[in-house]
Amino acid sequence: MEFTNKKIYLNENILYKIYKYLPLNDKFKFKLINKLTYIEYNNHNKKLINNYYHDYKEFKECLNKNNYTKNEILDIGNKCIKYIDKVAEERSGSFQTYGINFVMSQFNFYYDLRYIFEIIMKEIDINKLIIKQEILKEAVKTIKKRKYLSRSETLWKISNEPGLRSLHWNFKPKNSDEWVYVK
Repeated sequence: MEFTNKKIYLNENILYKIYKYLPLNDKFKFKLINKLTYIEYNNHNKKLINNYYHDYKEFKECLNKNNYTKNEILDIGNKCIKYIDKVAEERSGSFQTYGINFVMSQFNFYYDLRYIFEIIMKEIDINKLIIKQEILKEAVKTIKKRKYLSRSETLWKISNEPGLRSLHWNFKPKNSDEWVYVK
C-alpha cells in the first residue's frame, strides 16, 4: 500500500501486524489513514466488539465509535444477553438482641445490565431479542420504558427502579475497584 507521493510502501501483512498490536483507540484512528485502510479495517473495527462482552469500558467505546446497522445492533444485543454476567453486591447490617451486637452480611446477585443499557440507547427493537429468562425480559422492558430523550434523564429514571440495581449510581459491587459505572 502506497501512503504518499514519496513511494513509501507497506504490504498487507505488515499493515495487519501493526494494526493487530495497536491499542483499541488507535485502531479506530488507523482506519482513517487513507481510503484503502478505511475499506480494509472498518469491518475489522466493527468485529472488535465481539472481544469485549466482559469489559464494559471497551465495549462502550467500540459501540460508540462504529456505525452499526440495525441487524448488527440486534446481533450484538443477542450476544449481550447470551453472555450476561451476574454481579454480587454485599449488603451488611447490624442489629442488637439481648444486649449482643450482631453483624450480618449477605450477597445479593444482579444481572450486569450495563451492556444491554448501551444497546437499548442505540434504538434496538427489544421485541426481536431472544431472551429466555423471564426476569431478564422484564428488566429489558423496564429499561426501554424508562428511556428518555437524554442519557442523563434515562439514568435518573432508572435509579428509581429496584430491579435495575446494577445500573444505579450507588451500586457497590463486590469487586468495586474494577467496576465502571454507567454515565
